[in-house]
Amino acid sequence: MSAALAVIGQLTNKAFRQATPGTFSFTPTISGWYWITTMGGGRAGGAVTFSAAGHGGMYVRMRHFLTAGTAYSYTVGSGGVFGGTVNGGNTSFTGPVFTQTSLGAIAGTGARTDGVTTDNANATLSGDTVWQGALTSAAVGTRAGGCGCFVGGTHASSYAGGAASMYANGGNANGAGAGGNGALGSGGGSGSTAGGNGGHGFLEIESMGTA
Repeated sequence: MSAALAVIGQLTNKAFRQATPGTFSFTPTISGWYWITTMGGGRAGGAVTFSAAGHGGMYVRMRHFLTAGTAYSYTVGSGGVFGGTVNGGNTSFTGPVFTQTSLGAIAGTGARTDGVTTDNANATLSGDTVWQGALTSAAVGTRAGGCGCFVGGTHASSYAGGAASMYANGGNANGAGAGGNGALGSGGGSGSTAGGNGGHGFLEIESMGTA
């Protein structure tokens, strides 16, 4: 988020990013249309050879008409944690008409609803505003799936890199130590001693102006 957008958010509550996992509420000061961007959490990598590392989270951007003075609930999903909850959490915003949800990355299907399970698949656009999460593999190929201008982590020996998100590269694999961590919804890389953590999801709100 740009410095100018941050200042606008502080002064008018019209734009901000929440990157801390948890459940919160947003109360607009102006009625109108808002862009809501949600990013699901990335999955953590593992420490087992020939095992898939972390997939990337799903990205969704949609419009909602919000009413001044009304509190709207939203949840930011955590990134997966090696040795703990390895799957990424969902990020969601409960709007006045529908709930917008970006899936966190889980084993196998990752954060996709299109049925694609191909090793190292890149993120793909569904419709106008939904990006299905990039996938990694069981150490097949040279690099995990990418998303836009961001690339998946590199594979190393028999360990797999993490998949990219819309906002960050995936964590690299490490055949002689811990895998690299993901960031902003990307997946963690696998490693010989520990897997990297997945990147937390986030939510952004941006005012489009009054009705």
